[in-house]
Amino acid sequence: ENFKEVDGKFFFAKGKDAKEPEEIEEFLKLSIDSSCEGLMVKALDKDAQYVPDKRNWIKIKKDYLEGMSDSLDLIPIGAFRGKGKRAGLYGCFLLACYDPETEEYQSITKIGTGFSEEDLKKHTEFFKNHLLEAPKSYYRYDSKMECDVWFEPCQVWEVRAADLSISPVHKAAVGQLHPSKGIALRFPRFLRIRDDKDPESSTLAEQVVDMYNAQSVVQ
Repeated sequence: ENFKEVDGKFFFAKGKDAKEPEEIEEFLKLSIDSSCEGLMVKALDKDAQYVPDKRNWIKIKKDYLEGMSDSLDLIPIGAFRGKGKRAGLYGCFLLACYDPETEEYQSITKIGTGFSEEDLKKHTEFFKNHLLEAPKSYYRYDSKMECDVWFEPCQVWEVRAADLSISPVHKAAVGQLHPSKGIALRFPRFLRIRDDKDPESSTLAEQVVDMYNAQSVVQ
């Protein structure tokens, strides 16, 4: 009540409630485009006050988007139908890496950022011709990642992310670093389609483990 916004000089900080990493990344990009330093992300729990060395509040800055120096080549195995502006299209995709030891495609991330509207239209049209009635028996994923539609493993995407983490949901290299947990990408974003690669020449589960371990050494 005591302050009024002045165009180009003074305005109130904007906030947004979000449940998905993709929503946070989109808001981070908006803050950077508005010449802000980044975001202060706060947990929505009632007792999530600021406490030193706790993770209730996290600052995310522009350099976080730069993420890993290496990209990954991953396979879309399913999708979730879009909502709002993405209605009628596939809005998010489930990506997997290939494990030649188990001959499985293992989920590694759910991705919904890095796409232009034209990208989503092209992906939707392409995968409509490669739909499955049910996921393949060699698709390894958690029930929380049950897709609206499933695809044949027929395309490879280059993806970059902020980092890799141990995940109770995703199944990449499951059992290699933890008996029941896999490795997941955090804040993934789509870069391009790799027309020069087939699914079995994409990033392998063993390579994902190497990238995770190399990241831990650097940090």
